[in-house]
Amino acid sequence: MTVVLLRNNRGTVTKKKPPRKPRKKKPPHKKRAGKNTFDPGEIIQGIIADPLKISHLTKILDRQGDLVTFEPTPAQAKSTTNVLTNKWCMFLKARQLGSTTILVFILLVQAMLRPGYRVLVVAQTWRTALKLAAMIHRFAEHFPGALCPPYKKNQLGIVFTHGGSIEVQTAATASSRGLTYNAILASEVAFWQHPEQSARALFQALSGNDTIMILESTADGVNGYHKLWTSDEHGLTKHFLSWLDEPTYVRYEPYPVPSALQEYADKHNLPDERLWWAAHHLATKCLGSMATFLQECAIDPVTCFLRSGDAFFEPQTEWEHAQFYSGLKTHYKPEKNHIYAIGVDSASGSNSPEADYSAAVVLDVTKPAEPVIAAVLVAKETPDAWGQSVKQLALRYKAANNTVISNIERTGGWGVPAINAVRKAKLRVFQQRKPNTKTHTTYNPNYGWDTNKETRAEMMSTLQAAVNNKRVKLNDERLQ
Repeated sequence: MTVVLLRNNRGTVTKKKPPRKPRKKKPPHKKRAGKNTFDPGEIIQGIIADPLKISHLTKILDRQGDLVTFEPTPAQAKSTTNVLTNKWCMFLKARQLGSTTILVFILLVQAMLRPGYRVLVVAQTWRTALKLAAMIHRFAEHFPGALCPPYKKNQLGIVFTHGGSIEVQTAATASSRGLTYNAILASEVAFWQHPEQSARALFQALSGNDTIMILESTADGVNGYHKLWTSDEHGLTKHFLSWLDEPTYVRYEPYPVPSALQEYADKHNLPDERLWWAAHHLATKCLGSMATFLQECAIDPVTCFLRSGDAFFEPQTEWEHAQFYSGLKTHYKPEKNHIYAIGVDSASGSNSPEADYSAAVVLDVTKPAEPVIAAVLVAKETPDAWGQSVKQLALRYKAANNTVISNIERTGGWGVPAINAVRKAKLRVFQQRKPNTKTHTTYNPNYGWDTNKETRAEMMSTLQAAVNNKRVKLNDERLQ
């Protein structure tokens, strides 16, 4: 570089640099493809298309009640694939496969990442609705803040600031709200009061182009959900989930196998670890009832539909030569100082050939370990007339200084006249004590027995176990 020396007026020599050459402009920087570049919109669309990508970012309660990272099971992954492939679908499933959990998770992700997307979850009871809402809150609370937009939660759901929402209602209230949704999950539809009618009404609440409609349930007899399952008119794709879809349902320690379960295992080629698990589950969860096991642990979409009113007991307790007849059949006359319990099942008394008969069974429980059926009364009478018949039967066995306790089913109101008639005769009637919802300290007495979806399965399974274990002797050939 050339330096020029200059002398100023003071005689000082200074250096002067020549002007710099203009620098060439560099071309704009090109980012390398695939490095430090991402499209947030593309990522969000990928998550919406496959919500399982972010399942590990939130938490659930496991079967022991511990808070753990959400890692979907193979059965849950199968449910996800089915829904994402066919957004209008229905599931028939074995119990406790976690399908409701994964379906709620999928729809929460849709509401969370899609502005204005509204989701409705319909549960069979208020208690279940609260549990599902708590699950939704838990999912949202454990998602990272960068992923989950701000929201406000309420008792039954979540409303996001971008307008998306997910809420839980019961089957009794959902169809009457008059609102519209982009996605609907109807849970345990078979246990709704009117499964078919209520489910069809929900279709009218769907609005938009990209809608999701999911019906899911375990079987509960040949009712409205069975009709939906066997119908091809609703356009829903059907998916069946067997208990064999859950790989953890195995047991590696031998367990006694009843003959009926062995036949079942041979038919379905179950390995020992599956058979031993089934035997343990049959004994501890189904109280020995194969009928309950077939329904709760569905292995195919046919045998799981346990018919209500069909023969419930195992084949060894049935008599092929037995003939049904109405009236009173006395096995043992009233004996002095005995204790009797009368179980009463009241029907409408309709003259229709398809209408049920009312029935009352007198059980001698003087020796609790050896109960004996003393008499059986079967009739097709109006509720008032049936109430008088039950009262006369109770008074007959009350004679000779006996103790008589009547357990009368009140479901549907048909048993109320019988309850009133027996109480007016100053005879004892079984009471169910329920906590007062206001005070939580006092109890409201409810006379009679309330048979519902929860108590029926427990009642029948307990009776089945008592029969199978020889704790109850069936000496009436009409008891099948």
